[in-house]
Amino acid sequence: MTTLTVANFTSNLDIQNNFGLLERAVTHFDARFTLRVLRSISSMRKYITPDVLAEVIVDTYPSSSHTAAFLLEPIGKLDAFETVDIDPPKGLRDLPEVDTYLSILVQIYLYDQKDIQRGADFSSKLVERLRLLNRRTLDSLTARVYFYFSLFYEQLAPLPPSPAAAVISIRKPLLAALRTAVLRKDVDIQATVITLLLRNYLSTSHITQADLLIAHNEFPAAASNNQIAR
Repeated sequence: MTTLTVANFTSNLDIQNNFGLLERAVTHFDARFTLRVLRSISSMRKYITPDVLAEVIVDTYPSSSHTAAFLLEPIGKLDAFETVDIDPPKGLRDLPEVDTYLSILVQIYLYDQKDIQRGADFSSKLVERLRLLNRRTLDSLTARVYFYFSLFYEQLAPLPPSPAAAVISIRKPLLAALRTAVLRKDVDIQATVITLLLRNYLSTSHITQADLLIAHNEFPAAASNNQIAR
């Protein structure tokens, strides 16, 4: 087994081991398991490749899965199932939390490859998919999705401070996400989106809008220290 193959196998195993933590987060309604998953990403980040992601996706979903196609298309692996003769038996993986975690890994891969346009397009579709879900166990994952969603658009031309900056186009979905988060008392999403909106407004020198955002939205007291610092 070559070094590359060993690295791929280890990364695949690490990703799939995290599925178990996400299942426990859902079963026990305990966000600490989800946070462990998110913290683990930094250690595996440099090993995230289309081959690794495609292998995990093929192991996780049936070939007929729309979610699998959604994840494979942006990494150029729509043909991944063609090398599989029979769909292997799938484990207990039918969880939006698993779908969202894998989506974050796709976002990270595209960002690290500086594939900004593809990342922005994928993230926009992902945000729309998540908008239809209402699960507390998704909150931390969804907050991370919004972070990368914003990051892609911040680096998409036209860049700030241009009055036609691409970041302006995501204000509407971010404001919609904030309204929903306030209604649902989603602290993670609320804190993240407020921070992203402030950064968005300030990048284009829309100080009045930033002031209005602060005036009409109280930063959640239960937010983490990292979110407060941002």
